Order: sequence, then structure tokens, then C-alpha cells
Amino acid sequence: MASTSSQFRNPLSKQLVPGAVVVLGLVITGYLLLRPHKSASQPASAGGKSDAVSVSEQGSRLLGLETESVTTVVMPAEIHASGLLSYPADSVVHISPRLAGRVRQVTVHVGDHVEAGQTVAVLESVDAAGAVNTTRQAENRLRTAKLALNRQERLFNLGTSDVTSAMAAVDQARARAQFTKDALARIREQAQIGGFTQKPMEDAKSALIATRAASAQAQSDLAQAKRDRDRKATLVDIGVGSRSDLEAATNVLEKAQAGAAAARESVQVSEQAVEREKKAFSTGLYANQAVRSAESDNDQAVLQLQAAARALSLAKAQVQRDLEQARSDYESALLDFNNSRRTLALYGTPASDGSLEVKSPISGVVTERLANPGQAVDQSQMTPWQMMTIVNTNNIWVDADVYEKDLSRVHVGQPAELRVAAYPDKVFRGSVLRIAPALDSKSHAVHVRMEIPNQQSTLRDGMYGEVVIHAAASAPAVMVPLSALQHDGDRTFVYVSSKDGYLRRTIHVLKETDGKGVVDSGLLPGERIVTHGAIFLNDSNGGG
Repeated sequence: MASTSSQFRNPLSKQLVPGAVVVLGLVITGYLLLRPHKSASQPASAGGKSDAVSVSEQGSRLLGLETESVTTVVMPAEIHASGLLSYPADSVVHISPRLAGRVRQVTVHVGDHVEAGQTVAVLESVDAAGAVNTTRQAENRLRTAKLALNRQERLFNLGTSDVTSAMAAVDQARARAQFTKDALARIREQAQIGGFTQKPMEDAKSALIATRAASAQAQSDLAQAKRDRDRKATLVDIGVGSRSDLEAATNVLEKAQAGAAAARESVQVSEQAVEREKKAFSTGLYANQAVRSAESDNDQAVLQLQAAARALSLAKAQVQRDLEQARSDYESALLDFNNSRRTLALYGTPASDGSLEVKSPISGVVTERLANPGQAVDQSQMTPWQMMTIVNTNNIWVDADVYEKDLSRVHVGQPAELRVAAYPDKVFRGSVLRIAPALDSKSHAVHVRMEIPNQQSTLRDGMYGEVVIHAAASAPAVMVPLSALQHDGDRTFVYVSSKDGYLRRTIHVLKETDGKGVVDSGLLPGERIVTHGAIFLNDSNGGG
């Protein structure tokens, strides 16, 4: 058995001895080839060593050192934050009927999905019945006021009996005024040509001629009566005639004498009239009288026209006042009717018996129910009683804090992703909805709100989640292979090739992706770094 063990050990010993010799040779050779020294021309990087390791070409080949130029790439920026989920404010409805009454029926329960316009409860209310009755009365008043307004408008357009009479009186007064105006014009024209002085004089002269003829006839009759009396007196004296015939003749003579005297007086009067007419002719008296009479008639006609116009104006003003009053009554009735209808709409359009179907204003899920059949509804308190809460869960808000340094890269509409603990393998996608206008004074962060579709109601109000905002791309970043990265405690460094050797430089790796690291500080584009064999440089520089 011992011989068997020794047989197994001997071959292994034969294989290990040459390998150990080779490794020892490489270490001795590397130590001889690698000579660390200070390089004055290479500035030390922050927090790192500035020692440069010099390696000959033979040593580089022996150690298998490979270098590569630093490249840059524009990486899409991602901003990570924690967010609180909540339902949108305009998607949450607290149903609270603004009337007093009693709950007759509740048709939904917590968790039920309701559609917009669906009845969720039925109430009985005296207030609602009163509102319906008030609306009906207001509607009747409005109808009556509308009829009255139409009647007044027709009367205003056609005219009332008073207006018609006043218009007829105005027309008559206007015609008379026109007639007297024309007559006055004619009389004035006649006065200018003497038409009112010749005729009165001619009439006076004709009267004088007639009186003179009458006087001549009276004289003739007087002479005949005197001759007849004298003849009969002679006959009586000779005893041939009778005394009675003499007396009759005497009477006739006396009448003839009186008639002759009267005729002479008439002639005198006619002569005086002719003289008077001559004086009137010389002064234009008759013309002035005719003109004044025509002017008086015209003035009276004008006054009558003005009085008729005032009467017509008063009649029209009364109709106008009646029309305006009818319009005012109609507008007041319309206002009352609209107010009563708004009250009914506020109540939810109850039935005539005061029953009210409470309908959901949105589609969503019942999240809270505080009403039961038979329960009294009293809305006289300052804080209204809430019957139930309905939430539209189609979308959900996520509120997160973004720090000031990242604020310039966040804009409304940018895509965002959400992960929650309840569904760790699922990613919910949405976009940035709103950015607060001010920073928080303590955290120097701004509240950013994202909207996430939630058609399946998977996400719930009050959840917490991790948010990734795909912000605008940042400045080009340096990319290095992960094989070039060396670690010393919590620091990461690489070896940069320089004319003096390989310089150890501390860097900051932002993230690792696809076998490379994104470096945001410590390296410049174009610099060459050791990608393979850096561990030997690290050992020779005292690291490890």
C-alpha cells in the first residue's frame, strides 16, 4: 500500500517541481524588469499614487501587458428616485348629496366597478320634493310672463286703441294746421294786392245808392199823399167828399212823411258808411283784420296739433312702459326658473315625489361606502356627510423627489419606469406629467409627478416604488474594459501608459454595462490604459 502511494506521489512531484521553478523564474525576472520610480512629468491624480512603473519591452511581452486607448460614448441618462403612488385628484369623487332625507337603497358595495351615470343609491327627501314643486311654479310663472310679453310686443307694434285714437287726432290736427297755414298765406297775398279794401267800399256805395233810391221813392209817395189829402180836403170843404175819406188820406200823408224822414236818415247813414269805408280803405283796416283772423286760426291749429302730439306721445309712453314691465317680469321669471333648475341639478334632478337616484359621475371602483338603507341624511353641518367614494383607477400618479443637480435634465413628457415590491418582475411605464415650480428648502429637491397607466387596477393608492426617469442624455462618458479595473479597498484605479512607464490613477466608475465600465472622472479620451496584465504592475507598485 505504501508503495502504491509513493507511486502516485512521485509522478505528481515530478510535475510540480518544474512548474514551481518556472513561476519562481517569472517572479524573479519580473522583479528585475520592473523598477518603480517617481515621474516628475506625470501629475498625481486625486487620492491616488503618482509612482510610475517602468517596464522594458521584453518585460511587457513576458508579463503579457496589453494597452488600449480610452474611448467615449454618449450614454442615456437615468435618474433614480423613490416615489409614492396616489390616485389623481380629478379621478377621486366623494359622493355627497346636498339635501336632507333618508337612504332608501344602496346598490353597490366596496370594490364594485361602476360606470358613469350608474345609479349607486336612492334617497327620499322633502327638500327635493319642494325643489321640484318650486321649479314647476317657476315654469308656470315663466309661461305666463312669456304670454304677457308677446301680447305687449304685439300691442307695441300694432298700437292700442288709445294710441290709434291719438294718431287719428294728430292726423286731423296736422291737416287743419296745414289748411290754416295755406289760408293764412292766401290772405296775406290778398292783403298785399288790396283784395280786402275794394269790396267793403263797393258794398257801402251800393247801400248808399239803394237808400237814396228809397228816399226818392219816399219823397214821391209823400208828394202823392199830400196831393190826395189836399184834394179830399177840398171836396169836404165844398160838401162833396166825406170826412172819413179825408181822415184816411191824412193818415196816409202822415205815414208818407215818416217814411220820407226815415229814408233821409238812411241816406245819411249810408253816406257816413261810405265815408267810413273810405277811411278804412286808406288805413288797410280790413286787410289787417283778415290777416289777424287767419293768423289766429293758424295758431289755434298749431296748438291743437301740439296737444294731439303730446297725447300720442303719452299713449306710446304708456305702451312702452307696459312693454318694459312685461320684459322685466319675464326676465325675473326666467331667472327664477333657471335658479330652480340649477337647484334641481345640484340635487341630482329628483323625481316629483322627492325620490332621488344618486348616480356616479365617473367610471371607477367603489373604494369607500358609508351609507346603508334607512340611514338619515343630514347636510346641515359645516362638513358635508359623504355617502361613498369612487375612484377612476385607469391612471395613477407617482410623486418623487429629483435633486437639484439633475433638474435641468428632467422635462415634462419624458418616459419613466416604475417598479413596486408587490410585483418585482413587472415594469410599469409612463411619463413625466408635472414638475413643481419650487425646490424644497430642506432637501433641495423638486417634486416631480409621473403618470402611469393602470388599466388593470394593479397599482394601488399609498404604494411605494422605485422610479427611473429616462432623462436627456448627459455629456459623453469614458468607457474602459472591466479587465483594466484594479481595486484597492473602496478605491478603483487603472494604469495609464506614459513616457515614463505605467502610472497608477484613481478613477470613478459610474456604472458597468456590457463588460465595460462608464467612468465619469479620472481619465481623458485618447489616453492608453493597461487592459491585461495590470495585476503584475499592481504587485510591483506595492499594491495588492
